Amino acid sequence: MRIPFFIKAHLLLLGISLPIFAQQDVKSFLYATGMQMDEAFLHSREEQLQAYYSSQVVVMPEFHNILYGRKSTGSYYNHWLKSTTYNKLSRNIADVQTAGNYAIEAGNYQHRFVKTGTDTITYNAKYLRVWDLRNKKAPLIIAEVWGSVNWFERSTLPQIPDFPAAPPPSSISNTTASRITERNALIKRFVTARDGESHARLFAPDAIYMPYYENMYIGSDSVHSYFVRHERPDNLTIDSLNILYANMIDLGGGVVLENGFYKVRWHTAEDPAGGTGSGKSINVWKKNEEGEWMMFRQMVNHD
Repeated sequence: MRIPFFIKAHLLLLGISLPIFAQQDVKSFLYATGMQMDEAFLHSREEQLQAYYSSQVVVMPEFHNILYGRKSTGSYYNHWLKSTTYNKLSRNIADVQTAGNYAIEAGNYQHRFVKTGTDTITYNAKYLRVWDLRNKKAPLIIAEVWGSVNWFERSTLPQIPDFPAAPPPSSISNTTASRITERNALIKRFVTARDGESHARLFAPDAIYMPYYENMYIGSDSVHSYFVRHERPDNLTIDSLNILYANMIDLGGGVVLENGFYKVRWHTAEDPAGGTGSGKSINVWKKNEEGEWMMFRQMVNHD
C-alpha cells in the first residue's frame, strides 16, 4: 500500500522515519526529508541539521573550498547561522534517479536570509545531492553542491573560514578510476582547445549539466547548445587546466560518483596577464551499452 505524500511529510516532520517503498516514492521521501532539513536550518538546530550528513560527506558550498566530513560541514553551518538571521527556504526537486542503494537529487531552491548589517538577500540557486539510502530510517547525504542561477558578488554571502580535513577514501576499482581519469583528460583537452562540440559528446543522452551562474541544462540537445556557446573559439586562451578528484564512490548499477576540483589559468588579447580560477564539481558518471563512461549529472561552482 502506498502512503500518501502529505501523510509521509507530516510523519517525517514529527520525527517518525519511513522506509523507501518503491522507486516512485523516493522523490516524495527525499522532498519530505528536505523539508525537515530546511526546518532545522530555519530554527538553527545545528545538531539536527548535521545529522543528515554522512561522516564521510563531501560538501561544496559556492565561494568556499570543499568541506570534507560531517565535522567540517557542521562548522560551516555554525558560522553561517551565527552570521545570518531569518533563513527562509523554498525548494523544488527537478529530478531524482536511483543507483543501487543511492539516490541522486537535482533541484532548485530560493534562500532568503539577512546578513549582519544588510537588508534581506534573496539567493536563487540550484543544487545536486547524492543520498545513501542503505539505512532507510536515516538517509544520509554523501555529496552535495549548490550555486546561484545568476551572477552575483562574492561578498553577498557570509565570509566563512576554511576547515581543513582529509578527503574521504574512495570505494572503486583501479580499472574504473583509470577509465574515468581518461575521460577527464579528454575534458581537459576539449576545454583547452575551446571545442564545445566534442566536450558535449561526453555527456549521456539523458544528462543534466548545472554550470555556475546559470540554471540546469536537461538532455543532450540542451547540454550541447550550452557547450557550443560557452566553449567556442574566441579571444580567450586557456593556458593550463588541472582536473583532479578528491574521491570516487561506486554507487552500483554502472554509476560512479566523482567529487572533483579544478584549477585554470587563462588570458585574453585584451588582458594578456590574464588570471586564475578554481572550482569544484560533483560528477556522476554512467556506463553506456558500449561500456563507455558518460557524464550523467554534473554541477560546477567556484571556490
